[in-house]
Amino acid sequence: MALVFTDGFDAKDYARKWAYNLAATTSTTTRYGAGASLAFTSSNGYIFRTFSPITDMYVGFAFMFTSSSGYDIVRLYGDSNQTENIHITPESYSGSNKIGVYRGLNTLGTFTLQYNVWYYIEIYAKIDATAGALQVNVNGANVVSYSGNTLNGTNTSTDGLWLLQSGTCYFDDLYVCDNTGTTNNTFLGEVRVQLLLPNGAGTTTQLAPTGSATNYVNVSEVPDSTSTYNSSATTGQRDTYAMSDALAADTTILGVQQNMVAATAGSGQGPLKSALQLNGTLYYGPTVLPSTSFAWYGNMYQQNPNTAAAWTVADVDGLEAGAEVA
Repeated sequence: MALVFTDGFDAKDYARKWAYNLAATTSTTTRYGAGASLAFTSSNGYIFRTFSPITDMYVGFAFMFTSSSGYDIVRLYGDSNQTENIHITPESYSGSNKIGVYRGLNTLGTFTLQYNVWYYIEIYAKIDATAGALQVNVNGANVVSYSGNTLNGTNTSTDGLWLLQSGTCYFDDLYVCDNTGTTNNTFLGEVRVQLLLPNGAGTTTQLAPTGSATNYVNVSEVPDSTSTYNSSATTGQRDTYAMSDALAADTTILGVQQNMVAATAGSGQGPLKSALQLNGTLYYGPTVLPSTSFAWYGNMYQQNPNTAAAWTVADVDGLEAGAEVA
């Protein structure tokens, strides 16, 4: 796998992708003045995702805070998202913040961040009682390196990632990698996660629209609306949509995550798979069985499946994305 998950929060759909409490929200406070970030402005906010166990995890995200409460910024969990192995916490003092990196109550390292400044924080964690390792980079520079015991529970893996509220703080442009495969299996450096939205009809329009009479309009809202959608009960019917282009500044593309929000009309209905059309050829994600409640399904393409090579800007600008009844 290697590149496991990304979220730029621009779709304002963290409630689809993450478990959360009501203190989480979205904000237009971002690094680049466009899109959205994940924001915590009240006490005890958090969101978290559960993953298949990852032995060597890399996590990167943009972070800024304007005040802090001494509460955790990020946690890495194990044991089916039940045991906190690593956590990173501000230790406030006047004018700046010393940040502590911990295994339980054991300090593994510290570094300093200033208020009102965007940083790109990357974490590498190998969870093990004796051969564990931890590295934290800020804006590409190493600030914490530790080897030894990183295990605070039972299983030597990370399967839960938590982002938390510490004062007023913001997260953006997040990635998660493991160390498998030959690409995206180490620190990626500072990245930007861009949201591409349907902006026109693609090659095939076979699903029945609800809401707008124009299919691509029904799936281009931010945030997505459950009152507008496209549907079919006929196996093999699909929609694909033309998508917005990559930003002109984006010259290196590390991966494409196709996002689909889907539900079924009732029991026994709804097998579905994401569809990606490139140079006239269709590529499919795994078949999913949605429930009667709308939920998010993601499919990661680290390389262009049409060329088996790294994505180019032209590849991304020319793709169509959609879904097919399976």
